[in-house]
Amino acid sequence: MSCTKQIFMKQSHILLIFFILLSFSCTSEKDKVSTVVDLDKTEKISISKLVDSISVVLLEAKKESMIKNIKDVIIDKKRFYIFDLFSQSVLCFDDQGKYLSKIDDIGKGLEGHFYVSDIKIDKFNDKLILLNAFGSILYYDLDCKFISKIDLPDEIKDVFEVYPINKETLMFFSWKSDKYKSFYYSVTSGNISETPLFSHSIQDQHNIFLPLKKTYYYNDSLYYNEVGVNNDVINLSGTAQRVSYSWNFGEKNNTQEQINEALLYLNQIKKKRTPFMGMNVIAKSGFPNYYLNNSFETKRYRITSLLYKEPKTSLSVFKDKKTGKDYIFRETKEGIELSFQSTSDNAVIMYKDYLDLKFFSEDALSSRQQKQIKTHNPDKDNPFLVIYYFKQ
Repeated sequence: MSCTKQIFMKQSHILLIFFILLSFSCTSEKDKVSTVVDLDKTEKISISKLVDSISVVLLEAKKESMIKNIKDVIIDKKRFYIFDLFSQSVLCFDDQGKYLSKIDDIGKGLEGHFYVSDIKIDKFNDKLILLNAFGSILYYDLDCKFISKIDLPDEIKDVFEVYPINKETLMFFSWKSDKYKSFYYSVTSGNISETPLFSHSIQDQHNIFLPLKKTYYYNDSLYYNEVGVNNDVINLSGTAQRVSYSWNFGEKNNTQEQINEALLYLNQIKKKRTPFMGMNVIAKSGFPNYYLNNSFETKRYRITSLLYKEPKTSLSVFKDKKTGKDYIFRETKEGIELSFQSTSDNAVIMYKDYLDLKFFSEDALSSRQQKQIKTHNPDKDNPFLVIYYFKQ
């Protein structure tokens, strides 16, 4: 082979490698750029387009296991942990709905009042965490047996949400003097690190868009969906608070001018002592176009739910990470109105609550599941759960 030919082939290989690396670089940059989601491009799709399977779980109704008001449901190790707001208790059932155990002695013998404002599973240490609205936390094992109590330092006694970050760190959220703050707290050393929440946006936006239920776990990392102008989804598991991705609604993105108008409106109703609701904001002409409810992520989908145009019904937005397709709907073809208040890994858990959403449809259930629901008596039976497992 001639020297000239060898040089040509070598240069060709170098160019080929360069273009491959360039293509990977472009793809990587493209992934960081959020594509526009058209909120007006709604459709009615079947729930089977989004989920692989659906489970119906009838929760065993014993005298000691009766539930009055479900605030949250957590799935862990094939168990359901249900926080009953009315009785201030946590009940544990297996994946078939059989009653196992219960935490109903909250605060008794622990020197002081205890009102649960939040519960979490600490997957890093296999424990249950109960957060007291008066400034302490209780640890229980996964069989609902008491382990210990920790009184929080004075500077973080007004926290109302808790999130395990790693084996020794908890993250707390607080809302004080119209400011939303976050704290990283070391359980072992007691050290506290306050972080601005969030540097990516204007703090005043939280006066309009309440930050509750905007946080979720994905791949053991904690994410927060910022609201207002940016719609950034931020990874909170590191103190750098890195932006993971952003929701982009194009011309429907909220503007700072709209935020300012909404703030003026908020100040007016505060003077009148009128209750404030997010739906009141988007119902006003010139105010923010939408009000973000909550977000969620699975291996296949990025999901958010928001109030848009119709303030009494939520708009669900699914972005398929595999195909790039968007699914935007208020309800499925079967009439199911999805809610993302209780989520776990690849599933959303739904049940009858005060919103009275249509959380299931017989058209989407098997004959056995239909029979299960038909035998359910709401006057004497516990609520039942419907779990939707999303496609992978």
